[in-house]
Amino acid sequence: MSKLGYYIQRFRVNRGFTVHSPFAYRFIKLVVRERLPYYAFRRISDPYERLLFRTAVYFNPTTISASGPDSARALEILRTALPNARITNHEESEFHYGDTPVNGPSTQFLQGQHSLPSLTTFNLPRATIAVSRKGLPPASYPLSLP
Repeated sequence: MSKLGYYIQRFRVNRGFTVHSPFAYRFIKLVVRERLPYYAFRRISDPYERLLFRTAVYFNPTTISASGPDSARALEILRTALPNARITNHEESEFHYGDTPVNGPSTQFLQGQHSLPSLTTFNLPRATIAVSRKGLPPASYPLSLP
């Protein structure tokens, strides 16, 4: 696919076209494309940190973990978003922030159990949101932040 074709596809997916999964459509519209400010955005200026915050609030896990060089900041954001969540190690958490790439991007947000047979990924320029849930088909959606 040419670079122009990729950008056209990303533009269409960002608006919900070509997305056949109800879960993926809701996630794109309610989390990634959300324009309304959250209560904590006065303290969070980076758009990817805001996306981490919105993603955590959307999934509302009971256990969280983080690894990598940005883990301290990620845990600070996750604690703000989920004050009642328990911090655990990587293998036991429902929601993990890490820096291991999925399909190339440098940052990863990972939700779900970590034995990942099928993965739904939302690929942004600086991040990948990878979701593993029973019943979700494997799919990949190229996106950009608003």
